[in-house]
Parts: sequence; structure tokens; C-alpha cells
Amino acid sequence: MDYRKIYTIVASFTVMLTVAISSGIRGLLVPNFMQFFDVSSYQIGMLFSITTAVSVIGAFMTAPFCTKFGYKATILFGIAVNALGFYFTSKSTDFMMFTIGYCVISLGVTFALTSLNTVVTVIKVSFQAVLVNMIHFFFGLGITLSQKFGGDLVVFGYNWQDFFFSMSILFIGAILILLFVQYPRVTINGKSRGYKDIPNKKFIITICIALGLYVSAELQTGNWMINYLNQVYGYTEAHAGIFAAIFFGTFSIGRFLGGFIAEKLGYVRSVSVFLMLASVLFIIGLLMGESGLLVLSCSGFFFSLIFPTATLYLANLYPKHKASVISLLSTICNFLALVSSFLIGFLNDKIGTALSFWLIPICLILSAGLFIYTHKNPPSLVD
Repeated sequence: MDYRKIYTIVASFTVMLTVAISSGIRGLLVPNFMQFFDVSSYQIGMLFSITTAVSVIGAFMTAPFCTKFGYKATILFGIAVNALGFYFTSKSTDFMMFTIGYCVISLGVTFALTSLNTVVTVIKVSFQAVLVNMIHFFFGLGITLSQKFGGDLVVFGYNWQDFFFSMSILFIGAILILLFVQYPRVTINGKSRGYKDIPNKKFIITICIALGLYVSAELQTGNWMINYLNQVYGYTEAHAGIFAAIFFGTFSIGRFLGGFIAEKLGYVRSVSVFLMLASVLFIIGLLMGESGLLVLSCSGFFFSLIFPTATLYLANLYPKHKASVISLLSTICNFLALVSSFLIGFLNDKIGTALSFWLIPICLILSAGLFIYTHKNPPSLVD
């Protein structure tokens, strides 16, 4: 492997780490947002729904951008939007300004994540599943670091504006790193395939819905876990951050090992097994109450390989439509995440934080059921 390819892979890991830290910080600071702007759980849920709607649009736009401008330009665009978004949002004085800024950040994150998820499937290496899971390992690592050290910094007096300004600096650093990357440009006979050419749409939509339900569970765990521990058990951000760090720490370990496990068990089978085990541990943890928080946190290990492995499965199944398929996947996942964001925020106000948190294992169970169905009913024709 030449040094340019090594640099490209390392740079991709670094950028994914930066994006993950920014995502983890936003989930950690939910109680801060509520207190600073004097808003309810329902309003925060609406914020997440609106910004997820922006992510749906961004995910749908990513494939055409990659096709027209290439992966490097698309990822750079996403990172630059994040840098500007975090800086200007840190200056917000009311919730409306904050919501607009949060939408800008969500758009940038979507462009960066969707492009990175696609480009690692086309970098020519012999350990494809390991590479895909490794880049997602760095996503989990970034969230883990943000939960642990972010919670400590909150206790030391850092506020959300300090965090957002710091993130803008980190994204400027990511831009400098990406300037020297050489990503491949994927075309088929000189022309990239579009959405309308994708075969077996019923199958791929089933997979996308299954993965969207999983993404909803992962996203809402990140968005609401700190708030759940704060509201139900009275934990401070630092105390709650320990359990969140365990969740995302085991999540990261799972992603580090996930490529090897997926290659051994098979992609869809490993996803189905991990979803079922994640559901079981999450439910046991909730039923046990405060004494089960460690069990709940350790379920993160089984959240780990689901998204990257399913993404690689689809990319390999549709080699001529990778950008379009992954962009469609991201669109559907973000749409379902939008619905779940609205629903969990609404339920927080109507039935309380403890009961609304059960939406997460429900999503996991439904996702597992659909993946098992697709495993038993594979497509009759691929690319």
C-alpha cells in the first residue's frame, strides 16, 4: 500500500473522529440547552426533528454532489459548513437563532458522514469490511471521548458556547488535513448511475427501513441518554457522562472488532444477531432500574457493527450504484430518525422520560425483525 493511500485512510479516520466528537458534544449538552434557553423536552424534540429533516435533504443531495464534484470536494464542503455553523451558532442569543445554526451544522454533518461512509467502500484494500468498521470505530471513539471529557469540562464551568466555538476550531483543522487527500472518483462507463436505475427497490427499501430503525435507536440513545440519567436518577452531566462513555466505549470496541466478526458470520447474519443481543441487554438494563445501568451501557457493544456492516453489504450488492444506494440509505435513515426525534420529545412531555426511553429498544426489535426477514428472503437479482 502506497503512502498516499495510507494518508487518505488516516485522514478519513481523523475527520470521522472530529465529526463524532461534535455529535457527542451536542447530545451531552441537551440539559444545558434546555436550561439556557428555558425550553421543554418537547421543544428539544422538535429541534431534533427539524434538524433531522435537514439531514434528510442533505443525505438525498450528497450522491449528486459526489457525482458532480467528487468525494473530496463534498466532504470538504460538509466540514467547512460545520466550521461556520458551530462558530455562528455559538453566538446565538435566542432559541430561534440556535435552531437555525443547528440546522446548518446538521447539513454539514450529513454531507461529511454520508460521503465518508461511501468513499471507504471504494478505496481499494484487501480488508474492506475491516476498513469500513474501523472508520466507524473512530466515530464511536469520538463520541466516547466527548462524553467522558465533555462531562468533566461541564463540571469545571465550560458552557455550550465554549464547546461550539472549540468545535469550529477543530473543523478548521480537519479542512487542512483533507487538503492533501486523494479520493477515488467512481464512474461506470464514464457516467455515474442514479436512483432510477437501482434494481430490486423493494429489497433495498426494506433494508433501509430496518437500518433506519436502528439508526433511530442509536441516535436517540446519544441524544437522550444524558437527559434520561439526569431526569430519572438525578445524575449530573459528569456522572451521567460515565455511563454514556461506557456505552460508546463498548460501542467503539465492537466496531474495532466488527469487521472480523462480520467476515466470519456473514454480513446480514451478524447484523441480525447483534441487533437481537442489543435489544436484550437494553431491555434488561431498563427493567433493572438504576442497578441495571451498567448492563444498559454495555449494550453499546452490540450496537457497533450494525450500520457499517449493513452499509458495506449494500455497497457490495450494488457495486454500480454505490453512491446512489448509500445516499438513499442515508435519506431513509434520517427520515426515520426525524420521526423518532419528534416522537421521543413528544413522549417525554406526555408520559415522562423513563417511559419514553423505551422507544429505543422497540426500534431495535423492529429492526432485528426486518433484517431477519431480508436474510431469509434475499434478492433474486443484484447489479
